[in-house]
Amino acid sequence: MDVDAQCEEILSQLPTPASLAGFQLSPVDFDKDIDEHMEFVTAASNLRARNYKIPEADMHRSRLIAGKIIPAIATTTALVTGLVCLELYKIVQAKPVEAYKNGFVNLAIPVFAFSEPQPPATTLAKITKDGAPFEWKWSAWDRLDVKLGDITLKQLIDHMQGASSRREVSDRAAKT
Repeated sequence: MDVDAQCEEILSQLPTPASLAGFQLSPVDFDKDIDEHMEFVTAASNLRARNYKIPEADMHRSRLIAGKIIPAIATTTALVTGLVCLELYKIVQAKPVEAYKNGFVNLAIPVFAFSEPQPPATTLAKITKDGAPFEWKWSAWDRLDVKLGDITLKQLIDHMQGASSRREVSDRAAKT
């Protein structure tokens, strides 16, 4: 039987959408010790493996892998939370930017690498300030506080573009 015929046969066995009116799905908690759960996980992971031409795994191997995922997630979450808290202490203590660290962690090897964060790229804007030419270097870390009261987005864009047709608003972000 060819693939198209197989697909047509499978599609013909599916119920019609009208017959599913009122049908409700409910979530099921995954349990690696329930064979039906692992049969689905094994089938889905083996389809992915075939798609990417990587070795397939039997149900026993899939169960072993699934049993390690939850502890790995909990361990990684606790580690990242601890690193974030260390950086928050630095904020509270008003430490200089050199005190902050980027962290790279691989628990499988295990590798812990830290580096100083690099400043973002800056853009040079040539503007007029108080009637005189002015060069302003800005980065993604900078912001403009516009205090115009309760206005629409179009009014804000019109204000930012101002009299100069050379300015163009290309991005917007809002803090609520």
